[in-house]
Amino acid sequence: MPKRKNAESVYECNCDQFCGGVPTPVTAAAWKKHKPYRIGRVVDALKDVVGKMLGRAVSGSGSGSQAGRAKRQRGDEEYVDFVQNATLKSCGMDKESRDRLRNPPRGVPDLSEDPTLRLALRQFIANGHSEAAYEANRRACMEEHPERELPSLKSIKKTVEELTGIKPIVTDMCENSCLAYTGPHKNLKECPICPERAPRYDIHKGKNVPRRTFDTYPLGPQAQALMRNRECAERMHHRRKVTAELKAKLALGETWDVAEDIYYSKDFMDAVDDGIINPDDMLLMFSVDGAQLYESKASDCYIYIWVLFDMSPKLRYKKRYVLPGAIIPGPRKPQDLESFLLPGLMHISALQKTGLRIWDAADERMYITHPIIIFATADCVGMPYINGLVGHSGAQGCRFWCPMRSRHKRGTGYYYPAMLRPQNATQGCDAPDYSARDPLPDTRTTARRFKRALNYVLGSANLTEYRKRRLKTGIGKPSIFSGLTISVGIPKMFAGDVMHHLALNIPDIMVKLFRGSFECKKPDKVEDWPWAVFRPLSTPQGEDDSFWIEHGEAVGDMRFYIPRSFGRAPRNIAAKLNSGFKAWEHMYHFYMVLPGLLYGVLDDELFAHYCKLVAGCRFALMLETPVALRPLAHKLLTEFVEDFERLYYQRRLDRLHFCRHSIHLLLHLVPEGIRRGPLWLFSQWVLETFIGNLTCEIGTDSCPYANLAARATRRAQEAALYAIYPELAKPEGLPKNAMELGDDYVLLAYGRDECGRLLPQGGTEAAALMSFLETQDIAVPDAWEPGVWKWSRLLLPNGQTARTAWRECQREARDVPIRRARMVKLRGDVFAEVLYFFPLNIQPGDGHIETTRVLAMVSEFTRPDPTIAEKTHGVLMVCYSQVQAPPRVVDVKDIMSVVAMMPMGPRPFEADQPDAARLCANRYYVGEKLGCDMAWIGRADNPNDDDDDDDDD
Repeated sequence: MPKRKNAESVYECNCDQFCGGVPTPVTAAAWKKHKPYRIGRVVDALKDVVGKMLGRAVSGSGSGSQAGRAKRQRGDEEYVDFVQNATLKSCGMDKESRDRLRNPPRGVPDLSEDPTLRLALRQFIANGHSEAAYEANRRACMEEHPERELPSLKSIKKTVEELTGIKPIVTDMCENSCLAYTGPHKNLKECPICPERAPRYDIHKGKNVPRRTFDTYPLGPQAQALMRNRECAERMHHRRKVTAELKAKLALGETWDVAEDIYYSKDFMDAVDDGIINPDDMLLMFSVDGAQLYESKASDCYIYIWVLFDMSPKLRYKKRYVLPGAIIPGPRKPQDLESFLLPGLMHISALQKTGLRIWDAADERMYITHPIIIFATADCVGMPYINGLVGHSGAQGCRFWCPMRSRHKRGTGYYYPAMLRPQNATQGCDAPDYSARDPLPDTRTTARRFKRALNYVLGSANLTEYRKRRLKTGIGKPSIFSGLTISVGIPKMFAGDVMHHLALNIPDIMVKLFRGSFECKKPDKVEDWPWAVFRPLSTPQGEDDSFWIEHGEAVGDMRFYIPRSFGRAPRNIAAKLNSGFKAWEHMYHFYMVLPGLLYGVLDDELFAHYCKLVAGCRFALMLETPVALRPLAHKLLTEFVEDFERLYYQRRLDRLHFCRHSIHLLLHLVPEGIRRGPLWLFSQWVLETFIGNLTCEIGTDSCPYANLAARATRRAQEAALYAIYPELAKPEGLPKNAMELGDDYVLLAYGRDECGRLLPQGGTEAAALMSFLETQDIAVPDAWEPGVWKWSRLLLPNGQTARTAWRECQREARDVPIRRARMVKLRGDVFAEVLYFFPLNIQPGDGHIETTRVLAMVSEFTRPDPTIAEKTHGVLMVCYSQVQAPPRVVDVKDIMSVVAMMPMGPRPFEADQPDAARLCANRYYVGEKLGCDMAWIGRADNPNDDDDDDDDD
């Protein structure tokens, strides 16, 4: 019974979701609202207590007699038992699939000897999603070639299943998505969670028919298919080769300047040295997240995938190499997510114990591999389901389980990770100050601490003791992943997620503070916030929101200056913030556009503080991180967190909620990068892209979840076919008439001039060309008339396409909206506008044969203003265009990247100057593409796309 506090119906609640396990006064309405979470936490704890009363062992969950295990009650530890004791049979694989897994086929059937099968497979890939489309094309083909009898769709599906070995494991589940009938729930006849106790089966013709099922896609057959062709097998050797090279370097006492992958990280090298990871093992990332299929109605589902870390990062995130793990249908969220994860993890565990037999077509050998989950990721909401911690709102809420304890805000169920002790601190938030400069524990120390703390929690004698120990340690249960036989360790394997952290959470917090829309608690007042530069002003006519509206319009106008290769440019944030403002838009608004718009608007100290955040986060978002820059990046982020509490929180209890978990996690970005490698490589972006691609393929709204599962099955089978028969995949090649220049530079013929044309005699372009030739020691005949054949596009090694003023200005003159891609960064940190590209045949004076050099005519900007760059830690680079200065000729291989040059109008402190508009007319600030390259996960810049700006809605 609740404890009645007074006549005003105030109760004492200690639920997880809202009260964090601490007795907190709440109203009668809140008491009812908290009820599901309060009941859930009591049931969870009672499972542990009841289990102990029945003699259940806390440690050594794999030991004990069969009879003893049969007596165990359902609970989190039992999931660990099932994973630890898994076999291929117990995970749900049928006998045929198990036999094939133990005896994989060697080689593949030759499609050149069976053109009918080849045609049928091509038809399946092109039209297998629709029976009508497949049959129509099948009849048309047989009408044209009567001698060929193409199989029906049902028949070719069976053939594809036999060729690839990929067949989903179908498991019963509650019709309300509460749980899956796996592990401790396997023999239940009804759902124990549903209020209506939904039955598991319907009776049809005297047989039990499951009301609902879900599909799991076992890893083993998908992994075997990847190695059956030489081309794909060689790609899977990437990790083995790079690891050997790095170990050879370390043996010679050498190091590296740039961390290009997780192989360069401390944790990976430690695992290799300890023998946990061997050359023939297979490294995986597990990633899970929820998805809403329809915007306007409840349609939640959960999806998890496997990412192969044996491949190069330029390949592993491609659509064909991202392997589906399971589709968990909705429309409700699962109440017991672990029960849905169990079949896939049991399969991994069984393969770890028995080994997975692989036929390697590249090495022509049969060997045993062991799949190892090196990363398990989810967003901050989903992570507690898989790592066993209490979540970000708990007293020990850091997802990396660092020693810092959060502070409880009285009257709420939340804890906030404030380092500084607030003034007039109450019980629960009165701990001494915490220093961000204290070194974090290393991985091994954290693992030992975690194991001791978990045993401490599991040793609770009763419910009260369990609550106290959970509050003290931040551990609520053992992770289901702890049952794996081969593991890099708990909590080591649970990585951060820079996608949600840096792309959504940090911009959301800071923009709300600048907007004045962040939650304000009395006696605090928004009017006292000097950082709220975009807040509405009170006037006799009402609220004046003109500052924010003008800012939104300025952001929307910037999209024309942001190249398409950057991804989605931010729209008008004032109009679109609450209606589908995407993560990419948040990133480019906050880390690229906003610094130029806040300069001179935000107070100097606050602006410099904001720039520290931007500089540090830009480093954290890089795919390849320079080792030498790590100390500076960590210093800037540490200073930002410390100064955030000094400038914003100010030790005020009414501002304790400013200190969000996302702010605290900034302290971990660089250390985690050192431990694990570039953070972007194991973020949720790849899963978000997978979900977006898969949900776009849903063909019917009547059975969306079944359709989604069928699409995932088809995706896995198609990926296997592409691996086995690369010729079935869409050919990857250069566009027609493209000119390869070496070093991954390609001159594209799209939009080139019809013929060569002479340059005007005595003109600046002719003079620039002559000057370039002189610097190259190339003799020029006196009678030579310089002429050029203009080309308009250049494909760069980073996947971007540089374009030219020659073509883009023609489109701008016709009022065609484009996104400029003609601004580039040259070697030596020089920024320029490309006028046009042109090939030039050169005969050196030393008698060598004639060669063709491809050059670029450019107009350079001034060097970035050093004073502004220094004040902003390199975040704001302000340049002036030199339209009156003569152009310059450079080699195209001096072009490093495409950049955005965004106009920077008069700042408030310049408004009083009479010639401010003229002085600022040619002023721009630089925006470079964030280090996270979306081309790596299937979003490459198409060099043949038109420039039309068609992504604004």
